[in-house]
Amino acid sequence: MRLLLQTLPLLLLSFALSACGAAGKGGAKKSAFDELNGLGAELQAQLDETAKPVTQAAALLETFANLPKELSLSPEDYKQFVLNAVRGQLTVPGALDEKGKARLQAFADELKAYVLALSATPANAQALVAKIAEVLVKIPVLVTEVGAQAQLVIRNPLESADAKSKAQKQADEAKQLGESVKAQVEGILEQAKALPEQAKGAVDKFTENLKAAGIDSFDALLATPGKVADDTVKDVKEGVKEVTDTAVDSVK
Repeated sequence: MRLLLQTLPLLLLSFALSACGAAGKGGAKKSAFDELNGLGAELQAQLDETAKPVTQAAALLETFANLPKELSLSPEDYKQFVLNAVRGQLTVPGALDEKGKARLQAFADELKAYVLALSATPANAQALVAKIAEVLVKIPVLVTEVGAQAQLVIRNPLESADAKSKAQKQADEAKQLGESVKAQVEGILEQAKALPEQAKGAVDKFTENLKAAGIDSFDALLATPGKVADDTVKDVKEGVKEVTDTAVDSVK
């Protein structure tokens, strides 16, 4: 199972890509029509990335519940493994063979990643909501730009008949496309707004599993003592701030 910590860097990357403007390959600026046409897919991809700690929770929790049985770990050994995994430190209990150690290492990385990603989900969702709100304002502007860009092509005597025909077709389709994209983006907005509550539900389910491992709560897991744990919380806060700042910049 791939690491869930990909959620944060990939989300940052997706925001950063859109922050570059409507750039195509080689830095070429997209036409207003192409930018308008791609908004829904771009935001859906960002929503899917932001939601991964929620959508992938069931698989993580299944592994969490089954791992101590799979590796014959005592309750105390497993508790210490979980706490240390969030610190970024691996505890290998007992006489595990190399295969068992590798299994623990893989899950330790995944568990820390999941805790980080889940902790950041509400703030990531808020950043995405802010971006989507700006995109909704931008849609009618792009519709107008499509018409203006089309006229430049149509009135240019050096443009081919095919180019002029394509420009006219895009101008004719722009209003309907704008309405379609707006409806799609509004749907994505509602899903993004629901993510913080869904993240809370994921935390509640995770907490049930933590209690079975002898850990009282999700907050108790985050409060694991030690410098590495402090650095982990700091990383979450800094990552959330970067996501929020980048999202705001991307719609300017």
